[in-house]
Amino acid sequence: MDARNNRTSDITGWPFRCPGIDTETNVAMNQRMIGQLLRRKNLGANLPAHQSRALMALGIEVSESREEKAGLSLKEAAKQGGLDPAFLAIVEAGKAVPDEITGDVLASLAKGAKSSINDLKSAMSIDQSYVLEKSPGISGEVIAAIFSLCRPDFIQSALAFKNTAGLVGTIFDDKEARVSYKVGGHSGDKRLSLSFFEFQNPNAPLQGWTVTLMSGLEELMTGSTDELGVFRLPVGIEDFPEGAHMLIEKPV
Repeated sequence: MDARNNRTSDITGWPFRCPGIDTETNVAMNQRMIGQLLRRKNLGANLPAHQSRALMALGIEVSESREEKAGLSLKEAAKQGGLDPAFLAIVEAGKAVPDEITGDVLASLAKGAKSSINDLKSAMSIDQSYVLEKSPGISGEVIAAIFSLCRPDFIQSALAFKNTAGLVGTIFDDKEARVSYKVGGHSGDKRLSLSFFEFQNPNAPLQGWTVTLMSGLEELMTGSTDELGVFRLPVGIEDFPEGAHMLIEKPV
């Protein structure tokens, strides 16, 4: 499993401000916004559902915070955050693309809307598991799912694992993701991990499945389950990341 660094933006161009933007007309801004929307039309239409939902939630959070907390117009908030107003309009419409939502962009959005990076990340969190893809045919086997780490039932099971000094607990059924799981790999192993199984079948671990741990649109780490269906977090991590989810995919 390899942890990956956060992406950062080149702050000299889109989606940040450029020279002369303060004196442009609304027509010029709208033309630039429409041009950007046309260029990303196909990409936006093909985004996975969880990314589209996160971008829509981000837009709603930014818009509400800008209006209710900052009390600023879109242009005023964009200037305060150092962003192109056309980009801010795209974000609030839920039409940004994942590669644009970098760490420095989130900081600029938070500054312009008088919000916080944590609040924006929280808005993008996925609080319910669900199936992303099933195999064709009658069986409809799950081959990709979102496994939420924000659900109250999961948080309770993770807390129970930590409070019992690493003793592996009960196997739970995630009805929305259609998988079963337990926190921890084997008895006495205090390293944070999750074991995945076929739904309601603890004798069938999900072997070699790709697991991507994400917070909103940010990829925190990726790896795969072992022969027992166990995905382990790196040594030194003492808790599951707040507001995170896992994309789990069957190997092709």
